[in-house]
Amino acid sequence: MQRVVAGLERGGARMRHRNAEVCIAVMGSTRDAVAMAVSLQREVGATVGPPLGLGIAVVVEEVARGAAGAAPSEVSAASVLAGLAGAGEVLATAMVRDLSGLGTDGFEPLESEAVPEDLGQVYRVVWGPSEPRELRVVVADDAPLIRAGVVQLLESAGFVVTGE
Repeated sequence: MQRVVAGLERGGARMRHRNAEVCIAVMGSTRDAVAMAVSLQREVGATVGPPLGLGIAVVVEEVARGAAGAAPSEVSAASVLAGLAGAGEVLATAMVRDLSGLGTDGFEPLESEAVPEDLGQVYRVVWGPSEPRELRVVVADDAPLIRAGVVQLLESAGFVVTGE
């Protein structure tokens, strides 16, 4: 749980509730919350992995002032979804999907009898291990010999030289 809390705090989340099993945090936007959830899954999944992985719920809720110490029972949608999320899953409400600005491609409907009707449609956030991105560079130097040497060094380090 310490790694999860540290990851949330690095991502700018404000902690609302935390115990040995549940951590509820507030993010500035739904897009940030979904990105943080996927980032945490990648980080935890790489080191812990199923079946001890992490289940994450992303919800949008209006919180009354003074509820900063709200317990999970007071944050019903978050606690219900967190309980439904299996190891390695990120679950989100329809409102999160709609407000995230990420479109519908990254979300698939969760078909489960365990989802209460008052939550509406719940979605599984589709994510996978991050794939290393190809780094592309353009090399510019007046001296052809130096330019050729720099290109060779960059290519041997895994960069794709797209222009000289």
